[in-house]
Parts: sequence; C-alpha cells; structure tokens
Amino acid sequence: MTDLTYKLQRLSDYPVIPSTDRLIDPYLPLGGQIVLAALPKTFKTYVGLSWACCVATGHKWLERPVKKGKVLYIALESYYGVLRRKEAWRKKHGYSKEDLDNLVCVTVPINFAQEGSIERALRDLASQAFRPDFIVIDTWFKSTAGAKVSDQAEMTAALDRLTVFQKTLEEVTEFKDSLPQVTVLILAHTDKKGLDLFGSIAQFANCDVLYMLNRQEHALEVTLSCMGARDIEEPADLTIGLEKVVIETANGPEENLTVVKEVTIMDKPGSEIGKDHTLAKEVLAARGGAGFDQWYEETKSRRGGKLSTAIFTKVVKDLVKAQRVRHADIPNVWVDALGRERKSKGLYQVVSEGAERASA
Repeated sequence: MTDLTYKLQRLSDYPVIPSTDRLIDPYLPLGGQIVLAALPKTFKTYVGLSWACCVATGHKWLERPVKKGKVLYIALESYYGVLRRKEAWRKKHGYSKEDLDNLVCVTVPINFAQEGSIERALRDLASQAFRPDFIVIDTWFKSTAGAKVSDQAEMTAALDRLTVFQKTLEEVTEFKDSLPQVTVLILAHTDKKGLDLFGSIAQFANCDVLYMLNRQEHALEVTLSCMGARDIEEPADLTIGLEKVVIETANGPEENLTVVKEVTIMDKPGSEIGKDHTLAKEVLAARGGAGFDQWYEETKSRRGGKLSTAIFTKVVKDLVKAQRVRHADIPNVWVDALGRERKSKGLYQVVSEGAERASA
C-alpha cells in the first residue's frame, strides 16, 4: 500500500482541514511558484529584491508578516545593479551587511530548458552547505535560454525541471533552521504593451499566483495586481512607494531606489487619486447615495464589466478612510439591471468638498 502512486484520499482523513501557510502574508504562499510579470523599468526587480531582503532578515514587508529564511537570488540582469539595490535596502532599513548574508546571489543561469543544469546547481549548493527557502529567478527568459518561449511543450518541460529542483531541495533535511517548503518567485516579461504575458501561456497556467505590475511613467510608485491565485484569496491591488537612497560606491555617492511604503489614498491629493477611486466617487455622486451592492454593480458596469469585489472593497475602504465618502446605517432599497428589487444595509454618500477640506 505504501508504494501506491494513486493513493485515494478522503475528507475523513483530515481531522483538521489544512490551510495554506505564507512566506509573506498574504502575497507569497509558502511552497508556491509565483510569477511577477511586468514591462522593463516597471520596478519588478525592486519589488522582488525587497521580498528577498525581508525574507533574509525577517523584516516585515510593508508591515506584513514575513517568515525568515535563506534566499537564493539568481541575478541574470546586471548583478552590480542588484548589489546597489540591495545596499540601498540595507541602508534604508538599518541593517549591517552581515545581516543580509542569508541572501546569496548566483550570476550563472540555472538553465531549466537544458538537461543537467539543475543537477549541477544542486551539487554546488550542497557543497557550500546552502539550502534556500526562497528562490528568486531574475529573469525566467534568461533561465530558459535555447528554448522557444512560445512553444508549449518546451516551456512545460522547463517548468517540470523547476519543480524537480524545488522539490529536491525540500527533501534536504540536515539544516534545522530550514522552512518546511521552498518558495519560488519568477520574474517574467509582458508583451511590449504590458497587457499580455510574453511567451507560451504554459509558463503561467501552472503557477500558484500571478502578479502584474503597472507603473505610470516617471512615478516613484508601482501597483501590484493579482491576476489569479490558487489556494489563497486574491490580494487586493497594492500601490508600492519607492524612495531614493544615497549609497557609497567605488565611484563615490550614488542614488538608488528601494521599496519603502504602501501608498494609500491618504498619501495623495484629491486630484491624484487612482482611476478606480475617481470612478467610484463619480458613480456615487451621480446617484446621490447608494448601498454597497448597487454602488459596486454600477461602478463595475462603467468599468466595462471588469471589477473584482476585493478591489472595489479596498476602494470603498480607502474613500471612507480618507473621509471622501461617508457611510450611514440606513436601509436602502433599489432595483438592479434585471428589474429585481434589492436591499442593502447602509447608505454611502459623497462628502462635500468643503467638508473634505475641513476634515483634512
């Protein structure tokens, strides 16, 4: 019985239903394969490296809980650039260089498109007594050199090798401080418009979480959006703020960016709030007031039918927190697009500009 490949499992086998643990709560499921996709110059390396630095030190990521562990960063796009960004993060958050020794880099690709590459990597990691808990691949394109990124079979084979690499490392048990599962972050490219993922959909169909980044030109902030997730609830959109930090280099002082904070509607003047916030406020103002469900459905319709309840809930919380919308515990009856009478508990209304300024 112990050698069965297809072992039957039943609900009664689980006195307690398992839950998904997190490496960084709620964004990175422990033991998952996560893809972070973006156009060039959209801060994907900064975001990925900030996750890596936080895991290596146990430092909270934007006040979110983090499990401390060892990190392998496969730096294939400007290693010196990675060093400078790492130094900027260290200086901003007050750590010593030795505090970041759990974050190691390699600059030679582990080529998941070729036979033998993961075996060499496993051997070299073992010889240096290093078992990573978190692996960052920067980038997937350079880690599959020689393969056709548009070929489903070749990309599926590369992902299979990545999974073998991940699971083989999880079987290493001689390090008592290791986390029980290895988490992988893949930094990937989008197409030139930043709308679609680059290459075969096979690269992303099997990932546990898919994120995309969106940055307005010249802005020192970027929005992280979850495009799909397994085993975890999709996190709401998050806007990440970066800051310039002066570091010392061989050529003298140099400015480098690092992730420093979550940007909320409270950080922005009224004229600069996000498109979703502006649209939601305009819909509410046009009606003079609405319950949550009615407000959501009309905003979703105005947005072309694409708006998750998680994103809209965050928008509503932001607007209420910024005192640009108020909520009154008043029963509200309305008719939806199908002519059905609906009831909502509580009425939302736009706060007048004069009241906004008075409360600021």
